Amino acid sequence: MEVALPPSSAAATRKEGYMAPFLEKTYDIVNDPNTDEIVSWSSTKSFVIWNPTEFACVILPTYFKHNSFSSFTRQLDTYVCQLFLLYSPINFKKKNF
Repeated sequence: MEVALPPSSAAATRKEGYMAPFLEKTYDIVNDPNTDEIVSWSSTKSFVIWNPTEFACVILPTYFKHNSFSSFTRQLDTYVCQLFLLYSPINFKKKNF
């Protein structure tokens, strides 16, 4: 799963002030080198969730009050992304990016 949420613009938003808690947590998850086998930045200004099952079971409950991958994707889509389901991994890309 690949999500176009560039680390540079997310970091810039943090420095400028407010970032929605969901986006801040998502940035922290992706930016954590300890989670790179499950989720990491890609080279195309996006991030990849390599293992959606493990992401839902291990990562989501650590940062959110749920382990629902579909809830995470809905909220992500609400903020910035368009979901592209491929085979595996799942790809996300920001609309009009």
